[in-house]
Order: sequence, then C-alpha cells, then structure tokens
Amino acid sequence: MTTVVKRLSQSVVNCLNNWFVCRSTAEDAMRFRGLITDGQQIQSLIKVFQSVAKFWDTFYVKLSEKSIHLISDRSNSLSPFVVKCDLNCDDYFQEYVFRGVSADRNHIYFEMRSDCVQQVMSSLMPIIKSLKLKLTNRSNAHVLAIGVEYPTNDSDRYVSHDIKVEIIKTQYWDQICGLDSGTYDLSFFLPESLTVMSTIERLNELCAFVVLKARVSGDNKTILTITAETDSIALKTKFTDLELNTTDDSSFNDDRHWVSVRVSLT
Repeated sequence: MTTVVKRLSQSVVNCLNNWFVCRSTAEDAMRFRGLITDGQQIQSLIKVFQSVAKFWDTFYVKLSEKSIHLISDRSNSLSPFVVKCDLNCDDYFQEYVFRGVSADRNHIYFEMRSDCVQQVMSSLMPIIKSLKLKLTNRSNAHVLAIGVEYPTNDSDRYVSHDIKVEIIKTQYWDQICGLDSGTYDLSFFLPESLTVMSTIERLNELCAFVVLKARVSGDNKTILTITAETDSIALKTKFTDLELNTTDDSSFNDDRHWVSVRVSLT
C-alpha cells in the first residue's frame, strides 16, 4: 500500500512539474518591446489608450507582429457594444520587437484595468522625448512597463511606470469578440469627431434619440444624415462627400440604398 501511494505521489509531482515547465516555456517565449521617439506619435498613443479606457472597467490588448489592437468588448444580446482600435506599428514605433505565444499562434492577448491605465497616462507630462513599452515579469506577475524619458536643461530624466496585466490563455482568445463581424451594409470615414459630437449634443436638446442614415452617393463617396424628430419638428444635419472605406477586407452591400440606425442619447 505504501509503495502504491508513493508511486501515485510521484506521478502527481511529475505531472505538476511538466505543467509548470510547459507554462513557463510558453510565457518565457513571449516578447514585446516598443520604442517611440516622435513626440506627436507619443501623444497620439496616449490619447488612444485614454479613450479606450473610458468605456469599461477593463479592456483587452492584442499584440501581433505588425499591429496592436485595443479591444473594449462587453457585447451581449441586449447591448452588442464593442470598441476596437487598430494601430499599425510602423506608424508609431521606431523600434518594435515581438514574439508571440508560439509559431502557429503568434499573438499575445492580455487584459488591463482601465483605472490603472488612466492614472498612468494622465500623469505623463506633455513634452516627452521617448516612450518605451515592454511586457515583462515582476514578482511572478506580468506587467506592462512604461518607460518615459523627459528632456531637461541639464540631462534627461527617466521615469518608469508598471501596469499589472492579466495574460489571456490561448483557449479563451476566441471569446474576445473584437469587430470581426464579416458582412456589413456600409463602411465609410466619419467627419471630424468634434463636429459629429457637437451636432449630436445640439440635437439632444430636441429629442432623446437621433437617427443616423447613410448611403453611397458616387465614386467612393458617402452621404451621412443625422436627424432628430419630434411630433412637431424634424431637424436634419447632412454630411456629403465622405470617403468610402475601400481598404477594409470585409464585404458590404453596395446597392445605393439608405442604411439607418437609431441611437438613444439617454
């Protein structure tokens, strides 16, 4: 009996050792480091992170060889609401080093707390010489290390921030929706966000909801209307000559009909 128990115990130990070795090997294989030295791109990246962090308590980051995706996904049957921002690494990083979980699954997914991101990003000063991002391990916990280099009169000053992240295992990657929706009706570039927001805020004084309608109007052009309507009045704002998004790989229906959606403002 004692011999059997010892053999079982040794088997359990061997299994645990093998599990830890496999887990450590996969995590040790991951690499991510990026350096930005352009001031405008640094501020742009900071604003992107701050914007995505405003929607929910946490959001996902997907890293790949050529791009970074920020995904705020809390979609469900009642509220299919997903926000996704795609960043081309060549447009931002002067140095970019990446290696995914494995050769066949060459990505890294992790989750970040929005309040931690907001706290760090809002603490950064406006004039930054360089910004370094690195996924690393501290005290058996994964963190996104943010190194900031500030120019000073005498010498450069370097400040480091660590944001704890939760690595998403490969078996859960498919549960992160993103915006892989396949076929859609229309894809086009909106006017300046401040113009759209200002228009909707003014219409909100008349009605608790607005109706957005769009259709293709010509060669790679789109018309967008934003309408607020009550029993006594209908107010419509029209945007013309908006560029059609012809670079998207997904397909859409180009039959020149109006596509509309009603958006609640309450």
